[in-house]
Amino acid sequence: MPLRRRLARKSRRGHHFSTALADRVDIVLTRKDAHGATILQMSERADPEQGRGIYIAAVTRLESRVPALPGIELNCGDVLTLVGAKADVLRGGT
Repeated sequence: MPLRRRLARKSRRGHHFSTALADRVDIVLTRKDAHGATILQMSERADPEQGRGIYIAAVTRLESRVPALPGIELNCGDVLTLVGAKADVLRGGT
């Protein structure tokens, strides 16, 4: 079945609904060893099994969105929006 058809289907009554392919969770960065590290450095440090399937979709700092690019330095207190399968983002948020 094409992806477009899986994402938005019509029910018998004509209502549209979407299939959730990913979950999202916001976490506050509190690890002191992560302060000053870039997103790329954090992904390189991560255990491959622990980081699998988790993506940083956004970084919020002092109520402002910062692009989640590999070279962005992270600070304690940043809010990271993690995206991935439910089990993966729950594991990544711990």
